[in-house]
Amino acid sequence: MNLTIRDQPIFEDESQAKQAMDEMANTLRMVSDRSRHSSGMVYNTYFVIQRAPPPGIRRNAGTIRGRRDVRNTVFIPSPGNELPPSSAGSESQPPTSPIRHMTSPSIAPSTATDDHTVSDTTSVRSGHATHAAGAAVHPDLYESGLNASIIETVNAWFSEGNVTKSFVVGELALANNPTTGTAADQTRIRLDNFQVLEKVAANPHFVQEIAKDAGDDKRGEYDIQLGSISRPMPTVAFKYQLHIDPTSPSAYCPVIFKPVWNLEETQASAIIYYTLNPSFASHTGESITLKNLVLTINLDTATHDQTTKQPRESVAHAISAAMYPNTGATFRRKTSTVTWRIPELEVKAPTTPGADSKLLVRFVTSTPGPRKGTVEAKFELRGAESASQLGISRAASDVEQKEADPFADEGRESPLSAASWLGVPTTRKLIGGKYVSF
Repeated sequence: MNLTIRDQPIFEDESQAKQAMDEMANTLRMVSDRSRHSSGMVYNTYFVIQRAPPPGIRRNAGTIRGRRDVRNTVFIPSPGNELPPSSAGSESQPPTSPIRHMTSPSIAPSTATDDHTVSDTTSVRSGHATHAAGAAVHPDLYESGLNASIIETVNAWFSEGNVTKSFVVGELALANNPTTGTAADQTRIRLDNFQVLEKVAANPHFVQEIAKDAGDDKRGEYDIQLGSISRPMPTVAFKYQLHIDPTSPSAYCPVIFKPVWNLEETQASAIIYYTLNPSFASHTGESITLKNLVLTINLDTATHDQTTKQPRESVAHAISAAMYPNTGATFRRKTSTVTWRIPELEVKAPTTPGADSKLLVRFVTSTPGPRKGTVEAKFELRGAESASQLGISRAASDVEQKEADPFADEGRESPLSAASWLGVPTTRKLIGGKYVSF
């Protein structure tokens, strides 16, 4: 190996460096575009929000069903994307064995407390990222004709078991599986309960709004180009944000997690109570089942006080932890956190016998003065139905109207014509986004 030592630095030609970076960027962009085209991945989109009218200015009269004037947003794909956005992959099937509540809990030491034996996949950051990445994937839809998949993400902040802030965003994806003898290349759909939307953005690649005037009675109706979605893999047609009634901010929060802390000199104990939210809009029974629950509790190890913004004299980190149940639980010393990964968890209503469900944790610290942290949950809730939810219907074809009323006279309006909308088979999933309890 020949080495040459110079007494002056070697200056790089900036034009050559810029040219090399441009060539590398073009290469990466071409590889990314080919990957998107081949795999049908979801393109990044964002909302461009139209502000509500200032006070004193009357909204357009005649809003659909006479309720609210839905604010429009713009569905904008990433630059360079020519194909319609679509989601990829099928939904993984979680284990079906639920974790049952034990009548005589005993806090057991963690079996995974050593950072050298626990991979980084058990950390709060990687666990949340992994869960969130898989939860937002629409499943493949194989039923004949037009199918829909709705995934809504609820973000909520709790204090003492009460919601202080919440918002819900969602996606509606469509897939069409043509049958023999159906040659239609376009169909009309209607978003049912359109008034529950605060903002909505349609995919311009294959969705066209019928009436853009907010006062039109056809608000919420769209034409769909079926040729763009003729495959089981659904394509995102709408992105939206739900309207939250200020008097009921927890209407879309299925479960309430309420931590109760007991702080001592060198240890901190917490009981995490969880119950079904009685104000949950889709509550139809005495219990619900959360899928793929990732529940994390931590000590506050911030070096600065969040209220005063002043540095703290000392910070107590956890050196060990004990928790109940021990199954699926992991302690992370580096971040002073305990994480439960529960494939299936039944949550009962507060009035149901045996609804006193809880999880227990005790942190031991090396220095005095532990501070209580937060509880954060990630979960899936599938198939939750409510009459007030966003839905989707399609216009009945001439053949379907004829089959519904085969004795109708030619040229005479069929009884179905006044309500010629048929429900679209729809799968639903509600997932927890930022779901934090203090």
